[in-house]
Amino acid sequence: MNLLKIAVAFFLVLVLTTCGKKESIPPAPEASVLAAPLKDEVCTTGKIISDTESTIDFKWSAAANAESYELTIKNLLTNSVSNQITSTTSLEVTLKRNTPYSWFITSKSSKSLTTAISPVWKFYNSGLGVVSYPPYPAEIISPTLGQK
Repeated sequence: MNLLKIAVAFFLVLVLTTCGKKESIPPAPEASVLAAPLKDEVCTTGKIISDTESTIDFKWSAAANAESYELTIKNLLTNSVSNQITSTTSLEVTLKRNTPYSWFITSKSSKSLTTAISPVWKFYNSGLGVVSYPPYPAEIISPTLGQK
C-alpha cells in the first residue's frame, strides 16, 4: 500500500510540474531606425576612392531582440542588389559614384524565424563635379570708337 501511495504521489508531482509549464515563444526582432546616408539625400560623397567609386558609411540604430542585420543596397540604374550581413549597427560599403541607390535593414535573430524590415531610403552617390568657366569678357563690335 505504501508503494502505491508513493507511486501516486510521484505521478501527481510529475503531472503538476510538467503541465504548468508553457513553451515561451522568443520575441521577434524589431525594425531598425535608419540614420545615414540620409533619406533622399542628393549629394552623398562618402570617401572618394577613384573617379568612379567611393565608400559610403551606412548607419542605423540597434533593434530590440536582434542579433544581426542584413544591409540591402539596390542600384536604381541597374536594379542590381547587394546584401551584406553584420552584427554591428554600421557598415562601410564601396559603391559606384554618380549613381542613385536605395537601402534598408532587415533585423534578424537566431531565436526567431520572424524578421523585421526598416523603411526603404534612397540617396544619390554624387560623381565628379562639373567644372564651368565664365564666358570671355564682352567685346564691343559696334559702334566703333568715335562713330556717331
